[in-house]
Amino acid sequence: MGPPKQPNPHTPQEWKQIRSKFTDLYQVQKKKLSDVMKILGEQGFHASEHHYKTYIRKWGVDKKNKQSDMEFAIQKLRQRQGKDTTFLIRGEPRSRKDVEHYWRRKRCSPPASSTVPNTPNGVDYRTPSPCAERETGEAGSQEPLQEDADSAWFAWDEDIAAVFQYINRDWIVAPRSTILRLLESPEQLRPLDQALHYAKVLFQRQVECANADLRIDFLGCDAAVSRFMRTAENALAAIAYGLSHTVITAALLDTLESIPQVAASSIAIVTTSILRIISNYIGRTQSSRWTMRKMAVYEIVNRFGKVHGLAHPLPLILTAAIRSCEDTCTISQRVLMAGNDMLQQGSKVDELFNEDLLTTLGDICEISGDYNAALKHVIEAHRMTLDRHQTDMTQQSFMGVLKVQVQLSALYIQTGSLEKAERSIEDNLRACAEISDPRFRAKYRALFLYYRGIVLEMSGKRSAAVETFGKVIHLGLPWFGPGYHLVVAAAHRMKNLQQRQAEDAQRLSAAEEDHQNQDLADTRGAGQEEPGVDQHPHPLGDEGVLPFSPEAALPYDDGSSQLWTNPLEARPQTIGHVEEWTDEYQESYGGGLAPELELPVEEDQSWMDWTGEGPVEWTY
Repeated sequence: MGPPKQPNPHTPQEWKQIRSKFTDLYQVQKKKLSDVMKILGEQGFHASEHHYKTYIRKWGVDKKNKQSDMEFAIQKLRQRQGKDTTFLIRGEPRSRKDVEHYWRRKRCSPPASSTVPNTPNGVDYRTPSPCAERETGEAGSQEPLQEDADSAWFAWDEDIAAVFQYINRDWIVAPRSTILRLLESPEQLRPLDQALHYAKVLFQRQVECANADLRIDFLGCDAAVSRFMRTAENALAAIAYGLSHTVITAALLDTLESIPQVAASSIAIVTTSILRIISNYIGRTQSSRWTMRKMAVYEIVNRFGKVHGLAHPLPLILTAAIRSCEDTCTISQRVLMAGNDMLQQGSKVDELFNEDLLTTLGDICEISGDYNAALKHVIEAHRMTLDRHQTDMTQQSFMGVLKVQVQLSALYIQTGSLEKAERSIEDNLRACAEISDPRFRAKYRALFLYYRGIVLEMSGKRSAAVETFGKVIHLGLPWFGPGYHLVVAAAHRMKNLQQRQAEDAQRLSAAEEDHQNQDLADTRGAGQEEPGVDQHPHPLGDEGVLPFSPEAALPYDDGSSQLWTNPLEARPQTIGHVEEWTDEYQESYGGGLAPELELPVEEDQSWMDWTGEGPVEWTY
């Protein structure tokens, strides 16, 4: 009789608590079991190898290929009749060659069966759709398999061809990149389930890594992530407002070039940021230049796939999120909600990341039109930032409060609560004076002034709104240049308001002339020689404006309405009060995108043309 089995020294709940840490060490970092046991032992978790192997089988993280999994793979390959099907088995990518090598090494034939078994747990697979190539038929003639949708885009959209020919020539010659073949695969891969599965892997690691030094880690990666967000927002503004092909191409190239640096940042933070970006780009399918937005997102996701590898959870989550653009916001929202739930269950909480996750959730809920949910998430983030600032009392914690106030003010505008937005913006504009860094002071002042301009415009105070948008441009240009998304948005607002003021002036002038002509006719009819004089002047300005539609002043409903950088950004200011401009607040930017606005745009026209200014040279 063999020796009795050792009792398990840990409860199932304790094993559950170390599961994500074990999975990261054993499966993701590919450490030996003995090394993992040693690491966890140093952290106070002691168990025998037998107990570890029991839970390895239970959790489905065994590194060895199971015969049942490989039987499924070989039968699926037979069913696909030679197509290049790839598998993800227990977190490890397996190609057709890997599966065939497994059976050759076993020196036995795989079981023959006419039916393919159900997909085992921990196994996923995908079969790329055929490339846009010509295949030889039975008669020897060459016929295209199917029309390539991406090639068709280039055929009928000269704008897209002009932009993307300089970014990735391969897309014009052979547009179906690996990511696109994956996106357009005929297989039903349950994109939401796939995204949630890989989200758990990412956020479990974030929960396990939470520690006292995490704020330092967050701030260290913030620069790279902020640069990516800023360049992506600038590219979106350039596309949405119809700037020149050169400007759009340059902005997209800057975005793509920033992605390799982002790879070194916390993967959960990067996931949150990129979901915010793609939701703003393609979350609203009725937005302007939507096809070009979609192409830009495909390029961004494709670049992340090249940096991390297509089997990495991040590209797989992004792929699932953009498979159907109508579902992008829904999938992004569910992924972030799953991450938020996991953060709340952890023993330690990464406050900065949790705040960023909640504000991103609010952003995506706003894009999908769920304003109540958006307010709920942003108010919770605001409470957290206030608590953190009361504890830390640092410039960083103070700006954390401001960035949430920006988003909160924006939501007040979206929901029509202009008085709340007005009070919030007025208070926060005064608070901006407490920011010591001129770059960030300018960033937040410009954002709050921008949304003050929207409130003024919605209140019918067009002259004051034009003046306020001019101050936004004056703040943003010296620091960020004419391509800065907030400058572009303010310039479009300004141009639109000036055009409407000119139209109002023409109408008033015509009405006054008609009135004078009518008076002249009346006096002549009465036998008077002198024409009457109009004693009731028609003022040109805010008081003489026709009722204004709030919808026309709200952010353009096309995908960039609420794009924020790492710190979220702001909106309006007091109605009727336009703050005096002083050089005291010439400052800089740290991220955040102003909403796109519904304005007539002229192709290839610079902001200098809109405002009547001459060429300006900028040094960066």
